[in-house]
Amino acid sequence: MNAKALFLTRRLIVVGTAALLGGCAANSGSVALKMEISETPVEIVTVPLPLPAQHPVTAGPLGVEQIGNRAARIDRPAALVGLYGEMLGGTRDAGGPFDGSSNIAQVTFTVEGACFDPDIDRTGTQMVFASTQHRDSADIYLKTIPGRTVTQLTSDPADDVMPVFHPSGATIAFASNRAGNWDIYVMSTDGGQPMKVTDDPEHELHPSWSPDGERLVYCKLGSRSGRWEMWSADTKKPGVRRFLDYGLFPQWSPDVARSKILFQRARQRGSRHHSIWTVDYINGDAVRPTEIVSAANAAVINPAWSPDGRRIVFVAVVEPEASSSTQSQQSDVWIVNVDGSGRTNLTNGRFANFQPVWSGDGQVFFVSDRSGVDNVWAVTTTRALEAIEPYSVKMTSAMPEHEHQPPGRQP
Repeated sequence: MNAKALFLTRRLIVVGTAALLGGCAANSGSVALKMEISETPVEIVTVPLPLPAQHPVTAGPLGVEQIGNRAARIDRPAALVGLYGEMLGGTRDAGGPFDGSSNIAQVTFTVEGACFDPDIDRTGTQMVFASTQHRDSADIYLKTIPGRTVTQLTSDPADDVMPVFHPSGATIAFASNRAGNWDIYVMSTDGGQPMKVTDDPEHELHPSWSPDGERLVYCKLGSRSGRWEMWSADTKKPGVRRFLDYGLFPQWSPDVARSKILFQRARQRGSRHHSIWTVDYINGDAVRPTEIVSAANAAVINPAWSPDGRRIVFVAVVEPEASSSTQSQQSDVWIVNVDGSGRTNLTNGRFANFQPVWSGDGQVFFVSDRSGVDNVWAVTTTRALEAIEPYSVKMTSAMPEHEHQPPGRQP
């Protein structure tokens, strides 16, 4: 499994059907992936990644060709999303098109390859991300916000993806296949040799730090269960690991008082669409699994916390089973309160939008193909939050008020 395939797997794990998942560059051959979505593993069909922006024919997120100036995608009306069975439209919960030119900014500017897997430090001044902008394999990069220069942190011939900042901002964790399969590594943001945290023969992906920075949660493709599992590991004692629950792409809440882990999970019946869940992390165990967002006609994926742990940002992929010769699936970024109320969209269905992450200054950074290739963009949330709470908008702070500043770099 190479980084290109893994990127599309993370971006497009939306239902338990093989035809929607996988990917590799058209010029580098095909690879067959095996990723578990439902009760049993499924073989994943490969599709091409988007081509460079200057190419007259670009490929959509599921390999659908877009001709010329992409007018077919831009002009089509956005479909309604049925969250919890409600066909939203014309109500406050339906949200609005908040990604206008005055509300959105491009953050990375590659014209070849792709930039993906963004994460923002707690100060909101640095972004770490993965990119294939310089070669076919993916490396980890660091850049200041705002700014155009990028610093390359890894240069291994293998693939390094899914970086995430330690609460102090001085360290990152990431996934790499440099040892033959995907494992979790930790390294300084100043560079240096990464330290290996996991060494199992199974694939381990998508690390996330606990608020105190002492533990990591990640997902692992279990060899016995054949399912994606969530595990926690002590970074000071990497051999001390604990199974938590079944799920994909876990993320620890930044709010110490809540002690929750956010993740996505596929239904085990019907459409097999993914929905968003949380579990409470208590005494090393995952308890009280709670479904936060589900959709009648969409897969709900890529969940991430707001900096104060009060809200969740996620992606809804409308009717992911559908395919068309003229347009790709609709995928938009939404926000919701942790209790499931106050749903509103940040993007409006004109492009493929994935992998959102919330910054401490109130912006949401996400991956979009609106430049012709996948780059990182940022959209402000002020107007969206006003739509949810028109009389009492509270911008999310860099961390909960009751949480102490972690050692290391200060805001």
